[in-house]
Amino acid sequence: MRHRILFISIALSAFAVTMSAQTPAAAPIPHLEKRGAVTHLIVDGRPWLGLAGELLNNAASTAENVRPVWPDLVKANLNTALVE
Repeated sequence: MRHRILFISIALSAFAVTMSAQTPAAAPIPHLEKRGAVTHLIVDGRPWLGLAGELLNNAASTAENVRPVWPDLVKANLNTALVE
């Protein structure tokens, strides 16, 4: 448990150093922001709503199997697909 906490602390420190090294002109990374009683995922400065679909295991097993399903995802106006 102690090693796990140490590893997480080191990883977070490295992340903080990396983030502080970014130039101010860089676009902000997506982040969670509390607005009132709701927490939003903020992308490009605006709340982002994930409209997701999920492919079955056999449809997602190869690119060839995904091709016939892809048009259905596009027709549904999804912006996210869960592929296992």
